[in-house]
Amino acid sequence: MAPGRGRAAGWAAGKIWAFLKLAADHWPAVRYDFRARFGLSADEIGVSCSYEEAADLIEGLTLELDSHLSMSMLEWRYPMSRREIYAAGTFARVFGATRGKDEKQLVLDLPWDTEETAETVTPEERQALTARLRSKSAFGQIRTEATDG
Repeated sequence: MAPGRGRAAGWAAGKIWAFLKLAADHWPAVRYDFRARFGLSADEIGVSCSYEEAADLIEGLTLELDSHLSMSMLEWRYPMSRREIYAAGTFARVFGATRGKDEKQLVLDLPWDTEETAETVTPEERQALTARLRSKSAFGQIRTEATDG
């Protein structure tokens, strides 16, 4: 164990348990990342790899967007690094700014769900919300309709 780590540095059994629970919930992703990134078998946790070390490794994987563990936790379709996300966003903005009027807008295939789902509001709820907004809003206090009297 590295100096300054472990129980002396504030490690609690609860943290180890939480990370192992996280690993259990996303076991296929943890197995893949342990093998691909660390050259370790996730089956060796507790045998040749201590629980504290495994918790440290899992914590690190949760901070890396391009890990399969992060992908699984965020429910993405595939892993994508921050650098790739920024590059794709920059490319899309430049493409959008320089495209011709007749060219279609660029739609990126991002790992997360990009469809906006509007919540359904009934006409009665909309009327109640509009009335509440008008009663509380400074702009709602200004009446543009002519009143008799």
